[in-house]
Amino acid sequence: MRLLVCTQAVDRNDPILGFFHAWLERFAKECESVTVICLRKGEYTLPKNVEVISLGERHRILRAFELCSVAWGRRAAYDAVFVHMNPEYIVAAGWLWRMVGKQVGLWYVHKSLTTTLRIATAFSNVIFTVSNETFPISSSKVRVTGHGVDTELFGGISAVDNFSPSKRVVTVGRISAKKNSRAIIEAVVEFARGKDGITLDVYGDAVTKEEKVYLSELKAWLPSFDTDGIVTLNGALTHDKVPEALRGASVLVNMGETGGIDKAVLEAMSMGIPVISTSSVHKPLLKRYPQLIADDTNGVVEALEYVASLPHTVRIAMGGDLREEVVENHSLVPLIKKIVWTLSQNK
Repeated sequence: MRLLVCTQAVDRNDPILGFFHAWLERFAKECESVTVICLRKGEYTLPKNVEVISLGERHRILRAFELCSVAWGRRAAYDAVFVHMNPEYIVAAGWLWRMVGKQVGLWYVHKSLTTTLRIATAFSNVIFTVSNETFPISSSKVRVTGHGVDTELFGGISAVDNFSPSKRVVTVGRISAKKNSRAIIEAVVEFARGKDGITLDVYGDAVTKEEKVYLSELKAWLPSFDTDGIVTLNGALTHDKVPEALRGASVLVNMGETGGIDKAVLEAMSMGIPVISTSSVHKPLLKRYPQLIADDTNGVVEALEYVASLPHTVRIAMGGDLREEVVENHSLVPLIKKIVWTLSQNK
């Protein structure tokens, strides 16, 4: 298959979208050629059969015109289209791809329902999503595939060899109200009271204007909150640095309300690290350990106490179970194979 991929950014150093670099590497192994159209390109190292085209920083109407120009001009060079998380691409060029008979697959993982998404769904041949809860439209086009975690990069049970019960807590992701960053800090500080050596490493940064305001307010609040020095705001990480940040952690806390499975949760699980979450979408992932699902801040504190109480042998078994869940249902290699195979079968 010769594949056209549309995405937001091709930049291995992007703290949010850097993971997609590994997706493109896998697509290159499965396809004869891969042409990538993006809004922005930064640093990347991709195989020779991958070409990256940036639409650049310009008005969206001009970008849409350029997209259609490339899609039409290179129509003989690709067999199918894969659009990653940006239904706007399909709104702009879906009519063209339908006219020239190209199969269009949309990857979408969010509960947000917009007119743009409805239009993109109409022009898509197939829609890939992580679970039944991560696509808001009921359609026969939907294929539940699981996420795409690089289980080689996020490999092994890192927190077992030097296990010290819940001494180092981590959270990874954008700093925002939707991620409940302040509530995570409050829960871990409450858990740490009266205990020695507990730390919380917060990895992530603010991206949008609203998030930057939230982060500024969080930094202003922290000195007045008695954290006893346990909290460290480390800023954003490039994707390849996340395993290093997770290594040696005893537990990851996630209190996000984004409506989708959080990739950071899966990456921690892939490394055998227990994950405490308040999101119902993570319940199937943690079905063997319902004690790791919490309802609120108090529930997170209770879950942290539970993890801290685990005997070493139980902790080892838990780490293995959590990694197995990701390897079997959310691994990158079978996901890419499934996407390519599905698009080829729909031809």
